[in-house]
Amino acid sequence: VLHMNKEGNNIRLLSSDRIDPTPLLLREYTQLKGACRDHVFRRQRLLNLVKGRPWFAGFDALAATLPYKTQFFGSPWFRHDALTFFEQQRQNMSEQNQDPGAMAASSQDHLSQIIYRLTQSYVRRKTESKNKKRDDVARDAFLAVRSRTGSDFVEYFCGTLCSVPQAISSADFQRIGQALRDDKGRAELRTLTLLALSAAAFVGFDKGKDAASPTTPESDPA
Repeated sequence: VLHMNKEGNNIRLLSSDRIDPTPLLLREYTQLKGACRDHVFRRQRLLNLVKGRPWFAGFDALAATLPYKTQFFGSPWFRHDALTFFEQQRQNMSEQNQDPGAMAASSQDHLSQIIYRLTQSYVRRKTESKNKKRDDVARDAFLAVRSRTGSDFVEYFCGTLCSVPQAISSADFQRIGQALRDDKGRAELRTLTLLALSAAAFVGFDKGKDAASPTTPESDPA
């Protein structure tokens, strides 16, 4: 991939990259492109795939810069894609556990599912106790997480999201605690929480509006 620009009579190379198209990469790329409906979610997932990064990489930066009322959390199609991914990941891991010959799930996949279950439980219990809409509870938590980093995020995560009873094993809580001990782990946990809260906020589409208009512009290169 060459990014070049013509300046007068000269052609200047701005950047270059290389992608080795393995059968697995091509298959996952095709599946992702067809499965994701929101262009923001699809584009970042595809970029992470071809660059060999964790599936959730870069979503924290998008959450901090995109208008939350219309994109990322604010897009029903983004919430739908996030929920679909977490559920598909859960199903794949369940099938792997039942197949002795299958490759074991990565520690990042395990952490993704822990955070997914934790946020789903938090949103459900707060919805029941506060008599609020599910997406309102998820939105308040999303904005709180988005505005916090480092120790502030840790304090909110432990003091708020973990404040309700959770059906999580002690081993999973230890995995969370381990992730919270260093900067990289906290950053990954925060990104996963933002995505999981987006998934928890999906309650369906507004008929005649959202369902007929996924945010997929024709100019989207992905």
